[in-house]
Amino acid sequence: LKMFPTLSTPPQAKDWSNVSVPSQLTSGVLLTNVNQTMERLEEEIEKLTEVCRRSTPPVPAPRPSPKVRRVQEYAADITLDPSTAHARLIISADGKQV
Repeated sequence: LKMFPTLSTPPQAKDWSNVSVPSQLTSGVLLTNVNQTMERLEEEIEKLTEVCRRSTPPVPAPRPSPKVRRVQEYAADITLDPSTAHARLIISADGKQV
């Protein structure tokens, strides 16, 4: 801080004694203004969402690799028998998942 004297001295405080705050700023007026601001913000967010939705093209699903396609050729629909499965295996009710 000794190398940068402007950082070591605090800024001068402002004199706010001549500033007046209007007394019409009641809670009702403030609440109305906040509600109007919220409504405007919601409208702008809806517009932005719609613009993003229209400008973003759909992403195509990635194609499986040749190895995966070869394995998928041999895929078969099977149902597991819980009575013949290993005791530590938990079979789903439809017998399709372990």
